[in-house]
Amino acid sequence: MLVADSSVKLSSFEDHSMLQMLKIKNLYSIIESMPEDIRNNADAVAETIENNIRKLIIDEQPTNPKYYDKISTILEDLTKQRKEQVVDYKNYLKEIEVLIKKLIANDQESEDYPLSLKSKAQKSLYDNLGEIKSAYLALKIDKEIMSRKKDNWRGDKIKERELKNIIKQVLAEYKNGIGVEAGIVTIKESKPAYNNLGVLLNKNIDETVKKLFNIVKNQSDYV
Repeated sequence: MLVADSSVKLSSFEDHSMLQMLKIKNLYSIIESMPEDIRNNADAVAETIENNIRKLIIDEQPTNPKYYDKISTILEDLTKQRKEQVVDYKNYLKEIEVLIKKLIANDQESEDYPLSLKSKAQKSLYDNLGEIKSAYLALKIDKEIMSRKKDNWRGDKIKERELKNIIKQVLAEYKNGIGVEAGIVTIKESKPAYNNLGVLLNKNIDETVKKLFNIVKNQSDYV
């Protein structure tokens, strides 16, 4: 599990995290703003940066676990390279700044998504369908949630159960081939996922519903 080390703090930044500051400053300006005992120590600078990134990943992971797991892996690889001196400090800072800006923007635009997926919520659903990987299914769940969710549903057990049932219904309909080849998606796009769907959903449909519902619950689109 990814854990942010709360002992590493940017005391001179008061209530502003390094990641917030990067929206208006570059990384080198922020390093210059760090306390002297940190900025004059390359390892201390790196650990401070990595700690801030881990905190953001932990905070944002519920919105798209698959995507942030990938970002976490990139961070840990960079950390390992730094510690093993595979990458020099200057190039490390360049790579880490790119990663931070990607996180700040919640930039999923550079990822390889079907063109039909427009919103971050749709992409998050798609990412977390596991082996199914169906744009049609992600869009169908998104559409049904958007059109059928009730006001103030978060925290209301009955309303939440209704949304879980909606997700389960969409999965069951897709499993049975309803709408899959109705011209909404091409056969080429849907067939690989469709061929294996029955086996996948029979094995873990409740687990899939739970995972997708948690994503829905953490998406601002579904307020």
